[in-house]
Amino acid sequence: QNIILFMKRRLSMKQLTKISLCILTAFMSITTVNAKTPSNPEPVWFFPDFSEDEKLSDWDLTCDNVGACRAVGFYGEESFDYEDENQREASLMIKREAGNPKVIIKANLNFIEDRDYVVEETIRQMEQKSAEMFVNGKSYGKVALNFENGSKLNDVQTKAILDNIKQPLKIEFRLDKMHSNISTYGLKEVLMKMDEIQGFANTPYALWQKGNKSAPTTTYSYPVLQDKPIIGTSSVIDRNSNDGKKLIALLKNDLKVQAEKSEIDYQDDCMILDDDSEIDEYDKERIQTFDAVQLTKDKKLVSGLCWTAAYNMGYGMWVVDNKFNKVHQNVGLDLSYQEGNQLFLAIKGRGLGDCWSLDEWTWDGEKFVQSFSGNTGMCRGFAGGAWLTPSTVIDVASVKDDISRLD
Repeated sequence: QNIILFMKRRLSMKQLTKISLCILTAFMSITTVNAKTPSNPEPVWFFPDFSEDEKLSDWDLTCDNVGACRAVGFYGEESFDYEDENQREASLMIKREAGNPKVIIKANLNFIEDRDYVVEETIRQMEQKSAEMFVNGKSYGKVALNFENGSKLNDVQTKAILDNIKQPLKIEFRLDKMHSNISTYGLKEVLMKMDEIQGFANTPYALWQKGNKSAPTTTYSYPVLQDKPIIGTSSVIDRNSNDGKKLIALLKNDLKVQAEKSEIDYQDDCMILDDDSEIDEYDKERIQTFDAVQLTKDKKLVSGLCWTAAYNMGYGMWVVDNKFNKVHQNVGLDLSYQEGNQLFLAIKGRGLGDCWSLDEWTWDGEKFVQSFSGNTGMCRGFAGGAWLTPSTVIDVASVKDDISRLD
């Protein structure tokens, strides 16, 4: 449910919701095109290492290509009582823009009364309610439920959390009999890293270690991509036809060249390029044809099924010339689908669908440029993921309400 709500904000027009389709580290871009401008910060993902304790952090940090950082924390899995039907999943997101000391905190509270049968009417009814927030046992008032954008804390509630982060901290939300807690395991480490990355460490506005250094004021803008339309006519290519055989030979050779350059063997990663003898009967039926879409008068996008897994599948997508003599671009072997002048990847980290990796590429007239990469955070029981945390964002010129005001 949440993945649909999140995508409506930026990606509804891209219709990622068509996919009913992580290991968390795999959430960062699978195949990337460098999307930063020379002056923009590099995207950063940070996950505290508590391997000596044989535990996983309940917090992580993602900073995007304009230096906006989002620290996301969840309830503690070890302390969560799964037999208590009134204990609910909860998550906090602490966000700060580059060059701006103001901190915004939002809560995502899984206070859905019937989690096995969620309909829009249930969500609308629940969003008429408010949860009460407690910090170290003291009430700091109501938080209006918002399942689409997250429940934004007011200034008093935000201050109550930030003023207490260096002492034993218990953050709790209550609604009727339901209750949720936020773990602080890993919070110190991600806030220190956020201060470091954004240059706020040892300044009066640091979240953890305050000091007298001057605070940074530099802000950044998301790069803008002047995208181009495609011709869009579609066709299919039988893999056993002369064109199909020529295309397979071309693509296999391209993967071989890439493997030699990168010392990674890609040649066994795409079943539509395999010989029939290497493919089981079930998959043979699914890879009889390539899909082709005309991009320009002399370039096509061709795609075919490369791999399947328990709850994901990946398509190879290439830009080739009309006569199948040249590969202009290998976009990747893990994509999900094409729509208009854009390509999309959506892969879930486990069957429950509570964690996703999301990527987008847009046609600039010559090639597909990665215009979005992000994830929905840890696999912690939120259908569709708790948050959409971007690492790479490019505003697409033709999309009027495009991006990044993701939160």
